[in-house]
Amino acid sequence: RRPPRSTQGVASAASDVYKRQFTYLVATGNELGVAKDEMAAKPLVLMETDDLVVMASEEIAIRALMGREVQSRDPFEREVLTWQV
Repeated sequence: RRPPRSTQGVASAASDVYKRQFTYLVATGNELGVAKDEMAAKPLVLMETDDLVVMASEEIAIRALMGREVQSRDPFEREVLTWQV
């Protein structure tokens, strides 16, 4: 089996293979991706704008970085998200 070549492929493959609790980040030279396990038990909060993606384990860290209140979200179970950079 050949390894995936995109962040979407890596994140999706890991979601299918690993049957434990995880949240992880995958980055290449031009892509960024995250994936959550089937229970979404590990923390990951993210905030997106048109030109910025911020991730942390708690929203308070994002608020501290941004210096203001923010609209954030916690990805769903088995959710895979990718961005072009």
